[in-house]
Amino acid sequence: MYYRIIALLLCCAFLFPACEKRKDFDKDACVSLLFPHTYLAPDGTEIVLDYENDSDLKDWFNANEDAEEKPALQYPVNIKHTDGEIQTVGSEDELIAIKEEVCE
Repeated sequence: MYYRIIALLLCCAFLFPACEKRKDFDKDACVSLLFPHTYLAPDGTEIVLDYENDSDLKDWFNANEDAEEKPALQYPVNIKHTDGEIQTVGSEDELIAIKEEVCE
């Protein structure tokens, strides 16, 4: 279970390697989550990530290794396209559709 959580975090790190303030914006990423963004843990805890190296989400996973549910990204979130366009996304389905359209 622990390794699956770590793998999920690593996947998220590569799928959403974003930071609005980052000067070396990853040109290979098609969309990036902008900070801050919030996750809601199954226990009701809100985890707000204010910057790229914020370890609060990782800390939650470390403290809750046996949790069957994972924290969920709370919408709306802002994303940034590689062309600099910023867009507000209202749901996971909308984010997936945007990534399918933009990340070809």
